[in-house]
Amino acid sequence: MRVFLLFTLYIAGLFVAGALLEYPVYRLARLVDEGVSYWNFSGRLTVPLGLLSAYPFLRWMGLADARSLGYGLTTREFLSALARGALLGVLMMLPLFALLLATEARVASVAPAAVPARLMIAAGAALFTGLAVGVIEETFFRGALLTALTREAGAVAAVVLSSLLYALLHFVDSDLRVPETQIGWTTGLQVLGDSLAGLAQPAAIVDSALALTAVGAFLALVRLRDGHIARCIGLHAGWVFAIQELKAVSHGMPDARWGWLIGSYDKVTGWAALAWLLLLGVVFLRPVRSR
Repeated sequence: MRVFLLFTLYIAGLFVAGALLEYPVYRLARLVDEGVSYWNFSGRLTVPLGLLSAYPFLRWMGLADARSLGYGLTTREFLSALARGALLGVLMMLPLFALLLATEARVASVAPAAVPARLMIAAGAALFTGLAVGVIEETFFRGALLTALTREAGAVAAVVLSSLLYALLHFVDSDLRVPETQIGWTTGLQVLGDSLAGLAQPAAIVDSALALTAVGAFLALVRLRDGHIARCIGLHAGWVFAIQELKAVSHGMPDARWGWLIGSYDKVTGWAALAWLLLLGVVFLRPVRSR
């Protein structure tokens, strides 16, 4: 499929460009502050490059308009749907979190009396992260990509392909650390290569990969039902916010009896989340199919 290939190549190009630019950006930063570490930039240039290049790419693809990107609402309508989606997203997470805590797949990391204060402290960063991730990822995946794939191949293929790509990109990550004395022009490519190694071990990521695919499909169905991405952004932001808050007061126990319920990706998004999302997704199947 031409559209899917073009989007995939675009994303791959962002990763490669980011990896190649890490060293020169690092050297320039060292001119200002010699204490700057290379790892302050490693893997962090892809998103800025994407934001700078998104409009030319989307315009070339014929997607640089509000309706194609899922923003075909008035500002008031959009913000209202976003807010309702965010509240719903948080509420949707509560039964899942209750299950994980009840089975001790996740256990409290702070004393009960300290939980409210810890949640309040983490709330600001969690809210900002949720909104930023929601806007960026929903605009790209459930906005531009889903629209382009639907036009070319139909809704079913669009939901499947966009969700698979969305899920797999979550596992492009690396813990590789090269000594400062060995850092050079190819270091970024070395780290990028290591970040792809996880995809070669599907058994280690299958739980989170399937759950994240279900997340992508769920949001895609919401987009198809609503005709815009306002609720998608809200749901996504609400989920991220809730997960960040959960992490602030608990930690995962993958070796516990019920540890298999949590995912390898973030110790939340795993088999339990997959089952919960599939159950909730049934609510959206009939109206989307009818439409």
